[in-house]
Amino acid sequence: MKPILAQFLFFILLLSLCLQTLNAQPRFEHYKLIDKTTGLPDNDVRGICQDSSGFIWLATYKGLCRFDGSHFKTYRNNPNDTSTVLDNHIADVIYYRGKIWAGTEMGLPVLNPQTEQFTHIQFDSFAVVHTPKRNVGNQVTTFFIDHRNNLW
Repeated sequence: MKPILAQFLFFILLLSLCLQTLNAQPRFEHYKLIDKTTGLPDNDVRGICQDSSGFIWLATYKGLCRFDGSHFKTYRNNPNDTSTVLDNHIADVIYYRGKIWAGTEMGLPVLNPQTEQFTHIQFDSFAVVHTPKRNVGNQVTTFFIDHRNNLW
């Protein structure tokens, strides 16, 4: 009878250790509210993603924002500089193949995080437009990466 009791106690000890391990999962107890009072240009966030460097990217209707955990950097349109984002109304954002892709009403501004310069992709009915135009009609509202790692 004693070996069975010892096995039972060993089983109970092992079970309690397993339950403690399950309870030891990290909890999300610390959070930081980010809004206009902390530097976000607009409280209406349309999309969010994280890049490989850990930056959080937020799509707002007042620009594309990069958040490093403490500070914001907002990328906005400058009509005199073609290397800036073409439209401030960012509908969605995604990190894809080392670049930040933003969906706007005027096409796809693609940010190179190293140079902080944008290239622009716009479409007409049959082809990609290589010279960006400030006209509405090239709307991109959301992104999707399929199982083959293609961006749609």
